[in-house]
Amino acid sequence: MFKYYNIIFNFFVSLKLTLTLLFFLLLSLFISMFFDPSIPISFDNSSPLNPLNDIFELDDIFHSWWFTLIILLLALNLIACSIIRFPKIWNDSMIPYKRLDSFILRKSSEYANGYLKQIKMPLFNSAEYKWKDNNAEYIFFEKHKFARFGVYIIHFSLLVIMLGSILTSQFGFEGIMFIPEGKSSNMIQIQGPNKSSFLHHLNFQVRCNHFHLNTYLSGDINSYESNLSILKNKKDHSPILSKTIKLNDPLYYYGYTFYQESFKPLKKKKHVFFLKVNNELYVTSLKETFHYKCPVNKLKDKSIKIVKYFKDYYSLGEAIQIKTQDDIFIILKNAPNNYSHDLIKFIKADYQYATGIKVCKTPGITLVFLGFAIMLLGLMIAFRMNQRRYYAKIIKITEKKYYLSLAGTCNRFPQAFKKEFNSIVFKHLFI
Repeated sequence: MFKYYNIIFNFFVSLKLTLTLLFFLLLSLFISMFFDPSIPISFDNSSPLNPLNDIFELDDIFHSWWFTLIILLLALNLIACSIIRFPKIWNDSMIPYKRLDSFILRKSSEYANGYLKQIKMPLFNSAEYKWKDNNAEYIFFEKHKFARFGVYIIHFSLLVIMLGSILTSQFGFEGIMFIPEGKSSNMIQIQGPNKSSFLHHLNFQVRCNHFHLNTYLSGDINSYESNLSILKNKKDHSPILSKTIKLNDPLYYYGYTFYQESFKPLKKKKHVFFLKVNNELYVTSLKETFHYKCPVNKLKDKSIKIVKYFKDYYSLGEAIQIKTQDDIFIILKNAPNNYSHDLIKFIKADYQYATGIKVCKTPGITLVFLGFAIMLLGLMIAFRMNQRRYYAKIIKITEKKYYLSLAGTCNRFPQAFKKEFNSIVFKHLFI
């Protein structure tokens, strides 16, 4: 059993495995440039690429099984390489060799010695470690003890990012939902592998309160936006959350992201009507009854129904005929204040559009952002901090004569360390 464990472990520690996986990772990134995951691949039945697409899911590489396998093997390779080197770095950092002797002199970056009449204490810092052995006194001091662990923080951040990417690729999705104005839906159409599609049902409703299209004088599209509301169910009239989404300004809710992507007109005639009832905006259609809260008795609902639409009512402009529980009357869009209804305002009539909402769920995105934050911390520790160790040996020859030996080691920035070490030498050896 131990033999097989060594074989598996040596396989994952191998540098050849790392280079091979990085090669295939770069190859997959290169191949993905030639395929748009939002457009299904349509090969001829006789095309040799058909079986390749069926096996390797070329139309959505980043969600394919083999891309996930590469990330997983890279993670195992990183863990194995970290494990094999960690004990030595841990022991060296937590249990350092503190005595200045021939071993330290061989590995030291800087060294100096000389005879002194007196020695200023402390040599390096008030936190230095001192002890005596026979006729000699030894001193040890260390700066940035944990600097060498910065690389392991970077390794850990990479593992967190990989875990987030695997969660996103296996449990996340992208889909589209078309919602007519004034309607709600909970169905997302998702494009699956091999040109398949399926429906994903949300456990809440998304309602399009209003779709607004801006055009230039030429009729070309300038911009478009949708006012969306999140509802518990179709019968619920109190939104949990509402927001007007635009391009690059999505709505976030319960792990889902709703982007404004497209739109399409549903009918050629104007039959969507925007009313303000008791200062609340309502979107309704012809001969459709909707209910609103009575301003006098809020526990009682009242109904409104648009019976007829007039494009030009006796040369007074657009108008609608409204029927309530108590009355039937005409409301002009551009009515003077003296002739307008106190409770109901006719805002405008418009074509009915269905807004195209791109819906994404990325369950691992939080882990990815967390991984990058941890990586920044690791990079600061690994490249900004420099582990330095200072050694001293003091031999008392007479009451007024000492022999002082100084040595120092560093991991990086040798020129900066040399300058720092020389300042200590001048402080003690040239007094």
